[in-house]
Amino acid sequence: MRGVMRQRNGKPGGLLGWGDWLGVGGYSVSTMTIEHDSNLPPLRVKVPPVVPVDSVLAVGDVTLAAADVPRGILRQFYGEFLGLTFVDAEVEVVRFTQNNRMIRLDRNHAEAGRLALLISSRHFSEVLERLRGRQLPFELIHTDAGLTRLALLRDPALNWIHLMETRPF
Repeated sequence: MRGVMRQRNGKPGGLLGWGDWLGVGGYSVSTMTIEHDSNLPPLRVKVPPVVPVDSVLAVGDVTLAAADVPRGILRQFYGEFLGLTFVDAEVEVVRFTQNNRMIRLDRNHAEAGRLALLISSRHFSEVLERLRGRQLPFELIHTDAGLTRLALLRDPALNWIHLMETRPF
């Protein structure tokens, strides 16, 4: 990593200030090398999700069946694939959040549920291409005489995921 030092009349100063950028005060600019601490863990780069969700279409929190699907697979699907924020995991429940809505995947919840997610129209076609590229089966439905599209797919626990296109009016 490189930093910038300033000197005034050949004597070391401090970090470069606004006056130095403007060439005021007789400062000259030189460079130096700054060593970094290699003991620090590397930064994790957040990979954008396959499905960029704008919001969850729900009045309150949503509870879905988790069945016998391992928590790691549920976390990968809802966290990395859909981009929901992982909150925590217990033996029976995995929790995610999106725009102040809690999504719970519960092993004690018997029947498969439904989750509706809003996707902006500028991303919807791209999302469909990504689903095709990953060979994930989905059904595309045109509603409202073709003005709005809806893609239906299933999560690993066989809950229905409704990806709904939103359009600005």
